[in-house]
Amino acid sequence: MLRKILFLVLMLGAGQVFADVTVVDVPGEASTTFLHLGAAQGSTFTDTWSLDITDEAVAVAGAVSLSLAKTYGITDFALSVYDVATSTYLAVTELVTDSGTFWSFTIPSSGLYDLLISGTISGSSGGAYVAGIVTAAIPEPGVYLLILVGLVGLFISKRQRSTRIPTMMQAA
Repeated sequence: MLRKILFLVLMLGAGQVFADVTVVDVPGEASTTFLHLGAAQGSTFTDTWSLDITDEAVAVAGAVSLSLAKTYGITDFALSVYDVATSTYLAVTELVTDSGTFWSFTIPSSGLYDLLISGTISGSSGGAYVAGIVTAAIPEPGVYLLILVGLVGLFISKRQRSTRIPTMMQAA
């Protein structure tokens, strides 16, 4: 924690402005800090995360969520997801809660995707934010059936045990 604070202080002193491009292999998770230090108040920015989605990843992880936390001097966040192969934007759902802002979207097929995060600098000496991306498996219909069968089996097992236990106690 102390190292992160020291790093942030050093970066504030550097006064550099840059946009990061991060390659995220899915399934998995990643987080990164985007710094826009020394940027003029009221200026806008766009950061890019490049996602390289493989066929195997789409098979096990089609849902992706992005969360923003610990924002300093940045407002008006917006997120868009661009499919590089088809030159189209994907539908994105935004959820704002007390613990932060979250976006979720579904990756339809393998390929290259760009997450474009934009905002406005509201701090007098720039701003920074921490973004985290998580891919999660989407259960297939067969998985739901398997879960249902397991729950029914547990219910039957419990019911059989409850009828057996009193008879064993009565015999003793």
